[in-house]
Amino acid sequence: MESLRWRALRAFAAWEYGWLVPASARWPLPLGRAASRARGWLHARLDSDWRTVSLRQHFLAVRLADAYAQISAATAHSESPRRLTRQRFMTAAREEWEAALTMRDRLGALRVSFDNIDRLLERRSDGRGLVILTAHFDSTLLGVSCLGRFGVPLHLATSRVVLDPLVPAAVQHFFTAKYEAMQRHFNGGRYAHVETHLKSLYAALRRGEWVVILGDGPGVNGQGLPIPFLGGTRLFAPGPVRIAQRAGSDMVAMVGLFKGGSDYRVVLSDVEKAAALAGPHAAERLYGFLEHHIRTAPGRWWAAEQLPAFPIAEQAHAF
Repeated sequence: MESLRWRALRAFAAWEYGWLVPASARWPLPLGRAASRARGWLHARLDSDWRTVSLRQHFLAVRLADAYAQISAATAHSESPRRLTRQRFMTAAREEWEAALTMRDRLGALRVSFDNIDRLLERRSDGRGLVILTAHFDSTLLGVSCLGRFGVPLHLATSRVVLDPLVPAAVQHFFTAKYEAMQRHFNGGRYAHVETHLKSLYAALRRGEWVVILGDGPGVNGQGLPIPFLGGTRLFAPGPVRIAQRAGSDMVAMVGLFKGGSDYRVVLSDVEKAAALAGPHAAERLYGFLEHHIRTAPGRWWAAEQLPAFPIAEQAHAF
């Protein structure tokens, strides 16, 4: 039988995702942002998010403590794991509020600057598709929506994991509404579940369009793409590079950064041409770009709990 604690947390999640977060997107921006910080602080205290509620088990605090110990050892970062954990929850809550702003069509109220976008647009003359590698970091998904301002058809690779029957209905509805709202900025492009619509992503790349993939996931079954990352050579899920290689596409890395107030910045790496992806160094440069930003602000990597799950290349077989 479900305990009273988990029933209460599931009811709270239904209220948050069904009313509070969508409502906060209608408030003045400083008030909505402050509410997201309060949500993040509370979830850090409860060691809870939609995944812990879905699985009815607390696991984030332990994994984050391990992750931040590894990050501190690799970066000599001075902030305590407890403070970084609190920042991680606050960043995740802010990202959900930003998603609600997208649903309310309020992105125009934000000031967004772009680094390296002109160089990226100039390279479209050859008609080659582009894989945009990014991570669950800071305000990246808001940045993805804002990339639509440049008129290129844009696609986002997503997962069906949030549609699992264990996930509360209000959370499923929120995420579906989030991706549909982002899609309105994609110039005819779409979001696609990689489990069921991978062929559509290949087709988009072959048409010369852009495909965004969140690539900060670990390899599985002892296999993956070996990348120097946060103090060791870790095996990443090879999907983003494999897709680019098979489609003959170029690659670039991207992050979206919250700068304070209503100011955001989208930063793009140099483009790695398709021919360079056959060797290891292009992928290392792309993931190194993401690592640089994570090292700078580890508390804003809201997938940091995955770090302990990354296989170490010396202990496994590279993909």
